[in-house]
Amino acid sequence: MSTRTRPNSALVLALALLIAIAGGAGYCVWTESALAAENAAPAKLYYCPMHPSYTSNKPGQCPICNMDLVPVVEKGAAPAGKGEPAGHTAIMLDLHQRQMIGVQIGTVEKRQVSKTIRAVGRVDYDERTLSVVSLKFGGWVEELMVKSVGEPVAKGQPLFSIYSPELLEAQRNYLLARDSARILGEKASADTKGMADEALRGARERLLLWDFSEAQLKQIEEKGEPQKRVTICARTEGVVTARNILLGAYVEAGKELYTIADLRTVWMNADIYEDELPLVSVGQKAQVLLSSMPGAPLAGKVAYIYPYLNDQSRTVRVRMEFPNPDGKLKPGMYSTVLLATDIGEQLVVDENAVLFAGEHNIVFVDKGEGVLEPREVTIGVAAEGMRVILAGLTEGEKVVTSGNFLVDSESRLKAAIAQSATKMAAPQEVGPQPQEPASGMPPMPGM
Repeated sequence: MSTRTRPNSALVLALALLIAIAGGAGYCVWTESALAAENAAPAKLYYCPMHPSYTSNKPGQCPICNMDLVPVVEKGAAPAGKGEPAGHTAIMLDLHQRQMIGVQIGTVEKRQVSKTIRAVGRVDYDERTLSVVSLKFGGWVEELMVKSVGEPVAKGQPLFSIYSPELLEAQRNYLLARDSARILGEKASADTKGMADEALRGARERLLLWDFSEAQLKQIEEKGEPQKRVTICARTEGVVTARNILLGAYVEAGKELYTIADLRTVWMNADIYEDELPLVSVGQKAQVLLSSMPGAPLAGKVAYIYPYLNDQSRTVRVRMEFPNPDGKLKPGMYSTVLLATDIGEQLVVDENAVLFAGEHNIVFVDKGEGVLEPREVTIGVAAEGMRVILAGLTEGEKVVTSGNFLVDSESRLKAAIAQSATKMAAPQEVGPQPQEPASGMPPMPGM
């Protein structure tokens, strides 16, 4: 019977301990190497060209539009400038990229600025010369002398004649009062004479208040009898612009029968936008161009600025006055009104250099070495292809005047990507770490 030799238990225990130590050391080395590699090489960032706000740390497709994600290229990045507008960041473009985009550079400079406001004008009546013919008594029209709109009339020219029982009775009362005062003469008492004179004065004033002329009063006094048909005359000179009277018709007191306008002076009204209103003042010189008189501009001045705004067109009406002795300016004509104003020396840039981004006005300043920095500015009026800068730029700085729309898109894209990268690189909350055994031995792999 053969006898087997049992292995030494001390030797087996020593071998097991040696294997455990070697495995634990290898695990620690592997873990430290992996962590070092992860910290040394940050994850690649990918974004969607259609939706730059979406980013990922691994390639794939955009969940919004299914486009392939594109890796972020750091070539166009530039150091951030001070006071950059929200959503923008400085970018760097080489000469080839600028030529491809069409970037052109202009200079911020000071110059004398003048602005010419162009507006549509309309010839209108001088409201101060408008007059209406109406009666203070009723009656029937017996004869028409002025029968159509557009007829010129002179002051005192007969317009129509009318038969009015009220006016006829007023004339009889006047003649009776006059005869009574004459008969009494000096024989009557002072009271009686005073009453007669008062009745005569009242009858006379009544006729005058009814627009009875002194000549007509003298006429009935000479004849000693009233006029059955009374002629109504024009009290102003002008042109008949409206007629509301017919032969044989009965007209009531207060009805507007004729409207007469004096066209020797006319108004020119123009509507000015509210942002241009600070450049317009009373007495300012104006030029007016009419299609009916080509090559012969009219010179005038601003006479009045209306104190209210048109709610629909957001404009303010400006009035100019022009003499019109020959009648060439006819109400209803349209014209082009030019109002020139001197703004003085201002800091200006090319009008195309300013991008309007909602509540912000952005320009891109060329900082040299390919860096374009976005900057918010405060703008003034636009004149002669230039834009007045009130704050944000200094004289002599270089700004982008062409291709800035694409530059703005690139700046927004870089800002969105940088914001997404910052969020992804933010430290994450780390859970509790495993504690080492109390014996001081390293943990075994897989434990």
